[in-house]
Amino acid sequence: SWSAAVAESTSSPFARWTQPDGTPSPPPTTIAAPSGYEFADEWKIDVTGVGVSRDELGWEYSWDGNGLGRRRRRWLRKLKVRRVQVRDAADILREQREQEQGKQAKEKIAITKKETSITDSPRPPKSKQPRKEKEKEKEKEMNKTNTATFASRRASYRASRADGRSSAQRLSRAVFRPIRDNWNFKGYGIAVLKSLIFPSAGGISFRLPLSINFDWYERRPELPSITSSAAYYYSNSCPWTY
Repeated sequence: SWSAAVAESTSSPFARWTQPDGTPSPPPTTIAAPSGYEFADEWKIDVTGVGVSRDELGWEYSWDGNGLGRRRRRWLRKLKVRRVQVRDAADILREQREQEQGKQAKEKIAITKKETSITDSPRPPKSKQPRKEKEKEKEKEMNKTNTATFASRRASYRASRADGRSSAQRLSRAVFRPIRDNWNFKGYGIAVLKSLIFPSAGGISFRLPLSINFDWYERRPELPSITSSAAYYYSNSCPWTY
């Protein structure tokens, strides 16, 4: 184990990144997801077991035979099964139905042309056709035009809805997902204050760290730590203040 490796080591330096047993490991940024999986979020510090085996920042301590101490903390990253994009069954059936309708329409046109070419009694000229037949033909043409217009409008409406969904998803991934993946709450503090000069003066304060709750901020030790606090005080000369 890692504790045993620390106890047995004397002067051999440890690697910056190691496996649970203490053997060297490549940095997390170079580790790829296993085959068939993909990462579901960013690397996070494991803070489970605070107060038992780790402190509030996730550090675990061990000591070697010379009394020198070393510490480490565990980094975790979730995996999820990689999904293959599958088309909706309704879309597949709709495409097949449209293809069949197109084939049937072509066959009807071919049959009509064939029957017209072999008929013995030629059709009368257009100018001598009854008015009802002309009106029926115009009505059929209008129906075809309306059907094509409706289909094109429906396709454009679906495309606009898909573009709106994709833009909203891109915005959510670019803004809110990094904040959610990097947020790792590590606790808060409460302190009771008592004045040594004024016996009846005292107070209580509540402290909430801000910057340490973001893993990407904590990985940059050159940045200052940011915290917030609220306190209430009482004294003879001044009532409760904050």
